[in-house]
Amino acid sequence: MSLHYSHSVSVHFANAVLDAARQLGLNLEPILQSARLNQPLLDNPQSRITSQQFSQLMRSVWEQSDDEFLGLTTQPSKYGVFRLFADGAIQEQNLHRVYKHLCRFYSLVNQSISLSLYISKGQVELRMRQVQPEIDRNLLFRDFFLLLWHRFPGWLIGKSIPLQQVKMRGAEPAHAAEYRFMFPCPITYGHDYDAFVFSEEELVNPVTQRAENLREHFKQAPLNWFTRQEFTPVYTRRVMDYLAEYREHEASMQDIADSVNVSERTLRRKLTEEGTSFQEIKDKLRKNMAIYYLSQPDIPISTITNKLGFSEPAAFTRAFKQWTGQTPTLYRENTLI
Repeated sequence: MSLHYSHSVSVHFANAVLDAARQLGLNLEPILQSARLNQPLLDNPQSRITSQQFSQLMRSVWEQSDDEFLGLTTQPSKYGVFRLFADGAIQEQNLHRVYKHLCRFYSLVNQSISLSLYISKGQVELRMRQVQPEIDRNLLFRDFFLLLWHRFPGWLIGKSIPLQQVKMRGAEPAHAAEYRFMFPCPITYGHDYDAFVFSEEELVNPVTQRAENLREHFKQAPLNWFTRQEFTPVYTRRVMDYLAEYREHEASMQDIADSVNVSERTLRRKLTEEGTSFQEIKDKLRKNMAIYYLSQPDIPISTITNKLGFSEPAAFTRAFKQWTGQTPTLYRENTLI
């Protein structure tokens, strides 16, 4: 399954990055061009962009601003500081030492945030506090770095770190629906810090990556931090994998249940427990694939219609307009520069 077309990113996050770039006084035109984005697309709150577009957007702003924190903290963090942390982290013995290194490293290089590791009653909590959280007005810093500090250590140990809970300061934001794809676990609000919680048992997992893997990893960054699929709940992941593999055919729920050796009723119950449904997964995958294909100007809409299993272009157009508020043709015109 290709990671590239199976993920999309809400335009909220793109606008948050651009707002940060604007506050930094950067020239937005080359940034938008590098990510193949334009204003009509960004003005539609229902729009989604490909993970490649968002990755390029982040990279462009990092390079122009020379600030990995995007001006969202009281002290900048020069472009390359996270790589410096990673060079040390990959030398650590296990996950526990990676997180201790993370907290120690940022306490030395940046005074605008504090990271603390708490271990109690079989749970580990990585807490983050910002000196002036109000600077992070779109919560972009909070959202991105909680994601990064969860996913990158998971890559180091070669497995996902199952989250038990995420705690967030303040009230639930308008874009909270996106969190279920970023942090597949219960989320609570109203705290005076941000944190994620996982089992203490995970701390003994050894670091399995090597320096040569790290070089390749950073060639793909930050794309690989937005497309890690291992963090999806198990039955949701199995359904997504099956649908992606057989995307040119109509797969029934019974087909998928047979492939994972459970009854259709059990599969439906498992998906409900994971907070989703067969139709929701199918629609999300189709939507993300459509967004990916529409970003490729050489693929005709009729071909996309067939690839996604729609009977005719009109059916695809109706579905896509329901997903994004735009027709496929208009979406492509607004996306391609």
